[in-house]
Amino acid sequence: MFYSFHFNSIYHLLNMKSSLTLLCLVVWVNVDASSAQTEPKYFCGPPPHLINGDTTDDTRERYRHGESVHYACQKYYILEPPSAYKTCRDGIWTGPITCLKPCTVDEELMNTQNIQFKYPPGDQNKRYATHGDHITFKCTGYLRLSPGSVDFRQQCINGVMNLPHCQ
Repeated sequence: MFYSFHFNSIYHLLNMKSSLTLLCLVVWVNVDASSAQTEPKYFCGPPPHLINGDTTDDTRERYRHGESVHYACQKYYILEPPSAYKTCRDGIWTGPITCLKPCTVDEELMNTQNIQFKYPPGDQNKRYATHGDHITFKCTGYLRLSPGSVDFRQQCINGVMNLPHCQ
């Protein structure tokens, strides 16, 4: 909480003489901190943490206004936006960054749906698809795509991929 004080002067002429009496009143005023004029902050602390990612360079405890930090994501995660920087602006790190999740499709899950990869990857037991990638499936044996199922070609959207079902 901040306090400020102001002097209010009141001048009185007494008895029509030229003598002057000065009366000073001290008035205490409670000033809310949010209304106080603040100077822009020229420094930021360490850059914020990025889930499933990190900065590409060593970090410092203090950054000047206008300095930027570049981020990268872990394997199979996709950085959004692709050239992701956060910049120190008036004491605040700005710039939205996220690491989009990959999709994982494994043999057990495909068995429950009676599907397999149409184009098998090198590792037959598990397949990773990064955000935006497509995987094409096919039914096992002589089964057919179930009515109401999604199509065989599916896209990974931030860790979610709908799988077709065969019967």
